[in-house]
Amino acid sequence: MTVPIGAWLTLKELQFCEETTYGTLPASPNFTPIGYEPRLMFRLDPKMLVIPQPGNEDPETIQAGNSNEITWDITYRMTDTIFAKYGVNAQGGGSGTIDKSLTLLMSVKLSATTETWIILQGARPEITTISGRAGGVLEARVIGKSQTLPLPVQSDPGYTYATSSTVQPIQLKDGGLTPLTIAGTPYDVTSITVNVGRNLIILPQSGSHTPQIILPQNRQITGNFAICWETLGLLTILGTQIAPNMVWTLSTTLGSALTVGSTQFTKLNSLQFSNGEPAVFENYAYQATFATLT
Repeated sequence: MTVPIGAWLTLKELQFCEETTYGTLPASPNFTPIGYEPRLMFRLDPKMLVIPQPGNEDPETIQAGNSNEITWDITYRMTDTIFAKYGVNAQGGGSGTIDKSLTLLMSVKLSATTETWIILQGARPEITTISGRAGGVLEARVIGKSQTLPLPVQSDPGYTYATSSTVQPIQLKDGGLTPLTIAGTPYDVTSITVNVGRNLIILPQSGSHTPQIILPQNRQITGNFAICWETLGLLTILGTQIAPNMVWTLSTTLGSALTVGSTQFTKLNSLQFSNGEPAVFENYAYQATFATLT
């Protein structure tokens, strides 16, 4: 028997499976864990419309809009890059990228008695944020949308479920002593964040409040990082506005890296001198033209 974990009496932690076609699971779905201790939230907005009534201060009716907007928001400690790749990597890569829609699944012990399955289908990530800090673990936050959020069921769907991840989360130091290189030069990074937005569009379906499909549009890549100020290299890049590639090695053991290409430094957020601080840190914001996660 699975032992409930966490304050929400979670039985099966959030997991995912690629769909064969949009909103449709394979015949024998096999689910994969998302990461270490995923924390999540679901939201459903039917986009209600208020219809005014001529000659009266009160509305004539209130009705649902064209398509329900179902949002999911997941934060987890990274043990690998499998789930994050769906939100980061470019279209056209097939399996393991945003080309494929996902089904998300978890189960909880409702009222501390009955196992209840929550299943979202036709899911795609909209905003993926990967962040790391010296002395800490890498964390990912993925916000996305899905086609359906059916009423939870209390009979086992009979899928092949993933077990909760027990692998130690990746730490910033797992990328080596200098996990960030800019234009081929290693830097002593103390914190870094990469944001990838997919600008999803929801296409409505005639005669239904369920979207026909949710598709990605243009990709937007932004972020910031802080390093110990040791050279004039980054200030020079900011001043000359060249656009170098940045490579963040996430884990040398896993062979995982996040490449952020043609990176334009958009702002020097701070170059702070403070009594009692062990070093001077320079903090930059940036925007890039592409990103690749391995």
